[in-house]
Formats: sequence, structure tokens, C-alpha cells
Amino acid sequence: MGFNFWNESKFQLLPLVFDSVKGEPFHEDEYKLDQQQVKIQFYYLKQNEYQDNFAKLNQYIVWTLKDNIYRVFIDKFYYEKFSILYQPEINIFFIKYILNSLKTYNSMLLKRYFYMFCGFLFYVLNVIVFFKLNYFLGNFKLLLIFLFFLLFLIFSFYLIKNQNSFFVDKKKKLFQEFKNNMESFLGKEVTEKILLEHKEYLNFISDKIKNENE
Repeated sequence: MGFNFWNESKFQLLPLVFDSVKGEPFHEDEYKLDQQQVKIQFYYLKQNEYQDNFAKLNQYIVWTLKDNIYRVFIDKFYYEKFSILYQPEINIFFIKYILNSLKTYNSMLLKRYFYMFCGFLFYVLNVIVFFKLNYFLGNFKLLLIFLFFLLFLIFSFYLIKNQNSFFVDKKKKLFQEFKNNMESFLGKEVTEKILLEHKEYLNFISDKIKNENE
């Protein structure tokens, strides 16, 4: 996941996949979102150099972003079967989900760097103090330096762990918001039917691949 702390138009998502494209998009569109013009391009998965990797992961659709352009790589049969999910209004809902996820991720990284910098600075200052008090502490200062370094590592570990947990929970909430918007647009009955068909389709493909490998 690429990031730029200050400029939303510089957000990136899977830039290597974005650039690994062959041929022209089979569909293009432009939307106005928050006073900004965004372009979306649809390509088939086979037009991407990483198509074999996606196939191994049972990945039928991949969203990428670079320079305010969204490139969607999608399985042809999957797109034809679930094209209702890729009409402009729903694409806008999903783009908002992507942007809000990236904003959350960027904010999380900024806080992480700030807290880790403060923790490291605190550690360095204590090391300096310990050496200044060398006469009083003697060899005990080495133990204190090690203990403070250990505390810094523990602090960093728990900070990253808690932030990752927060990000996962936040993404779940944002995705639920996307689903709610989609349901409001399509209607509850249609949405539930599509989600059921989508689940059955993924199970069918998964079983098919499993049988082929046996």
C-alpha cells in the first residue's frame, strides 16, 4: 500500500501491479469526487503480468491506484456475471472506501513514526545521562542501557500490534459502510441475492480448482 502523508492525489495502491499492464482498457470512465476528477480503467486480469499470482490466490478482481487513476483488473467471466457491482455509483462508493482506508493507514503510520521517534529519543537521552553518571553507576550503566533498549523494543512491538489491530477494525467498519451504501442504492433484496450468488460462485471456483489439483 503506497502512501503520501499530505497529498491525497498522490495516494498509491499496488503501484507495481498498476504499471504491469498490457494493452488498452476494455472500459473507461471519469467521476467527480470531492471536487476532484478521478479516472477509472477496467482491464481483464490476463492483461496483467501478475495474472498467474492472482490465479493462485483465487483473486478475481484487483483494484490499483496511481496518479489519481484507478485501474481495475478483473476476470472476464466474473465481470460479466457481476457487472451490476461495477456501475458508476457503486464504483464511487468503493473508491471512497479505498480513499478512507488509505487516509487511516497514512494517519496510523504518521503516529507510529512520531511515537517511535519519541521513544528512541528518550532512550538516547538516557544513554547520554548514564555515561555522564559513569562515576556513580559504574558497570551498572550497561545493564540500564540494555533494559531501556529492551523497553523500547517492547514499546515498539505493542505499538505496531495495537495499530494493526485498529486498522483491521477500521477497515471492517469502512467496508460495512460501503455495503450499506450499496444496499441503499440497489435495494436490500437485490443486494442479498448478489452477495449469495457471489459466495456460491467463489465456492464453486474454489472446489473446481481443488478437484483439478487432486
